[in-house]
Amino acid sequence: MRQLLTQADLDDLPEDPQTRFIAIHELCTGRFDEAMKGVPNDEQWRARQLERRYASILLASGKALEIEAIASLRMPDVFNGNEDEFGDFIHNVEHVVTQIMHGNSLRKYRNSIELHGSTKDRLFALAQLMREHVERLDLPDARKDALIEHVNRFILELSKRRLSIAAIGVLLMHVTLAAGEIAEGGTALLHLGQEMFTAYAHAQQEQDRERARQLPRGDATPTLLIASNNASPPPLSRPVSESYSADLEDEIPF
Repeated sequence: MRQLLTQADLDDLPEDPQTRFIAIHELCTGRFDEAMKGVPNDEQWRARQLERRYASILLASGKALEIEAIASLRMPDVFNGNEDEFGDFIHNVEHVVTQIMHGNSLRKYRNSIELHGSTKDRLFALAQLMREHVERLDLPDARKDALIEHVNRFILELSKRRLSIAAIGVLLMHVTLAAGEIAEGGTALLHLGQEMFTAYAHAQQEQDRERARQLPRGDATPTLLIASNNASPPPLSRPVSESYSADLEDEIPF
């Protein structure tokens, strides 16, 4: 029987506890559903074993990652005809997972801008100028090709609906490093990078103003709630970070 979760799986998952749990849930659920399809009708005991393994992994992961809304759930008794217990457990897990996904989505929204109109045109024009400038720099071919590739990847990001702070941050990091390696052309390269960041910052500022006008005031930290009416909602073990530095690691597109 295939393992629902391996050490190799865990080694490749993101570090943030909530994002990590989402990935574990998605991975294990896919494997669990696939394994359940292969259980013969006359061997339902195997299905109960799979249910228990699946629940055990999710519960253990919630405890290891200190996600209290998951860790506080009770292990379902699947072997004594209590099918509702397993169903309630899955319902509660999915309830928490959905809240985490909404939080992740909102965090990415806050740390990105919508690409449209003059902002998109301005960033695209600056990226094109940057690529042309890099092609003329006195850099080793391998170094120049690598920098052009970073610019090209950024241009691809401009074809999406939203642009993250991570995408522009990574490009500017490589631009800054390259500018320090050359005797001529570095100042112009840094200027183009500054112009790109300024265009992004203005769009972010306008988006924040619009968001402030639309949303009610209040900075309350969201709480993950389990779906059971009989359980007290435990507090988040770790607040969702809204800082650029935390999101840069999660959203680097290349």
